[in-house]
Amino acid sequence: MACPAGTVCDVDGGSTQKHLMLNKGFWRIHSTSTEIYPCPFRDACVGGVNFTASTDYLYNAVGYCKDGYYGPMCGVCANDDKGPNDDYYFSSDTQTCEACFELENPVAIYLNSPTLITSSVVLMTALIMTLKFMFCTDAAALDSKVRR
Repeated sequence: MACPAGTVCDVDGGSTQKHLMLNKGFWRIHSTSTEIYPCPFRDACVGGVNFTASTDYLYNAVGYCKDGYYGPMCGVCANDDKGPNDDYYFSSDTQTCEACFELENPVAIYLNSPTLITSSVVLMTALIMTLKFMFCTDAAALDSKVRR
C-alpha cells in the first residue's frame, strides 16, 4: 500500500505497518494504525517509530509525544502521578506544555525577584514610620494642637 501522508517509507519497500516512520508533527493511535494525524502542537509530536503503548488509555501512544505531553495527538499536558511524565502545565504565552518547578529554595526565588525586594522595602519603611510616630510622638502636645 502507499505510504500515508506524514510518514517516511524506505525506498526499497522495507517499511512495515508496525515500524512505519512518522514525520515530526504527526501522530497515530497505535503501531498498527494507518491513519496518521497532524498534531495541533507540532513540536509536541516527535515522530519516529517510537510507539509506546500504555495500559492506561489516556497515556496511549506516549512514545510519539515529547516529554510533558500525552494523549490523542499529544494534545494534553502531563500533570499527575499516573503517567510517564509528571507535573506540566499549559502556558498560554508559549502555547506549549512547560514543566512545573518545585519551590526548593524560597530565599533564592526572593533574592531573584526585584518586585518582592522592592515591596518588602516599602512595607518595612511604612512599618518603621508608623511605629516611630506611635511611640516617639508627644501625645499631650498633639492633643493640645488638635483642640485649638
